[in-house]
Amino acid sequence: YILEKAAQPDGHIGRAWWDPVGAFKPGAPLFPEWKSHPERVVQKVFLRGQAWVLMGLAGALRLGANGLIARGARRLVDFIMGAQQADGYWLYSQRQPELGVCAKTTAALALALVEWSRATGESWPMPAVGRALGYLDACRRPEAVPPELAGLAVDSSSEGCIIYFRNRPVVCAYTAALELLARLAVEDAT
Repeated sequence: YILEKAAQPDGHIGRAWWDPVGAFKPGAPLFPEWKSHPERVVQKVFLRGQAWVLMGLAGALRLGANGLIARGARRLVDFIMGAQQADGYWLYSQRQPELGVCAKTTAALALALVEWSRATGESWPMPAVGRALGYLDACRRPEAVPPELAGLAVDSSSEGCIIYFRNRPVVCAYTAALELLARLAVEDAT
């Protein structure tokens, strides 16, 4: 399903609950505030979701998969590389740049790219991983968080923080965990 139905022409993977043939009527929006912000309900390219798919495909490649999985993973890597911004980060949603930069997405994609590189032996994405980790270093904003959280990457994406605090920088524990895993994987790869 992932590579035969959810894969899009540009290489990214469409959201699982967005049925490409319209077989199912969409349900109610997950967040009630979307009723007052209907412009946010769009078919977005959720970039963090691309990381989850790539991690799964990389795992399959490490287990010996090839063919369709290898080609689909490579197309997804090409899409991810093309979506990276000059400063090393990725947006929350490729089709909604106004939602901003997402540290969670950046950490997840850095880890996914390292995992793919390790699974395939291809090292060409590693400079992009380095830029992503450099961005995460640069987005540590001790003035924006309590001293107890100083040193962690701060996420400021508008939609990415919707559950927590609208338009307010937040520190997310799993961002730190993904960043740590990415850094450890880079060390293992070198």
